Amino acid sequence: MAVCSSLQDCIREAYGVGDAQILGQTWLKPDRYDIVAKMPLEARQNQRPAMLQALLAERFKLAVHREIREMPVYALVVAKGGLKIQPVEAGSGGLTGGSGKLMAKAVPLSRLAGYLAGPRLQLGHPVIDRTGISESFSFTLEYTPEDLFAALQEQLGLKLEPSKGMVDVIIVDHAEKPSEN
Repeated sequence: MAVCSSLQDCIREAYGVGDAQILGQTWLKPDRYDIVAKMPLEARQNQRPAMLQALLAERFKLAVHREIREMPVYALVVAKGGLKIQPVEAGSGGLTGGSGKLMAKAVPLSRLAGYLAGPRLQLGHPVIDRTGISESFSFTLEYTPEDLFAALQEQLGLKLEPSKGMVDVIIVDHAEKPSEN
């Protein structure tokens, strides 16, 4: 089952990009929809994006293409003074977050960059990992929306710097408002 509040939300989930990476139609964001779909029992979770893409093409007549464009980004870099977290052995880890707390277990900093770029934090720009560090880390980050940048620096020794970068974007070529079921 997938419930998305706007077509832009659904596109973000289906194509794995942030809001700033979806270009095209202006009505994608304000209109709200409930989309309810069942995945077949034999389907794997990694098949969900392709299934959602097919559903959007069918119901919204969505046609998109990908491009690489230079645009404003935040670069995740090591802050002056160095990292304040220690590498751990890579393994099956993950990120969980909510209510001002982000917990990471054995994740590379590139995965942290992806989380920071996601819809929960609404930074407004993609985040690119420019730390040059490939090791994995476990940590807990506590923050408020107002102090995320400072919390990253003080607790992890990382910094988000405004920059420009080449980013994968989704161009919406065509979309129609769906008819009622």
